[in-house]
Amino acid sequence: MTVRELAENLITHADTTPGEIDLETAKTYIGWLDPDSDLPEDLTPESFLDAWNDLIRSNTVEDLWS
Repeated sequence: MTVRELAENLITHADTTPGEIDLETAKTYIGWLDPDSDLPEDLTPESFLDAWNDLIRSNTVEDLWS
């Protein structure tokens, strides 16, 4: 799984309408993840932030969020 795929999965399954996030929110979201799960090796708050916000900017919420 890539950082982008992780972000897309979390956006798709969000409980509330997703929007752009800041670095503190990225850190919070990563903190919620199980460190023993199959997380991307290059996962950092910055890489997650970039992937998440790029997905939000590049797609309509309806295309991502279900």
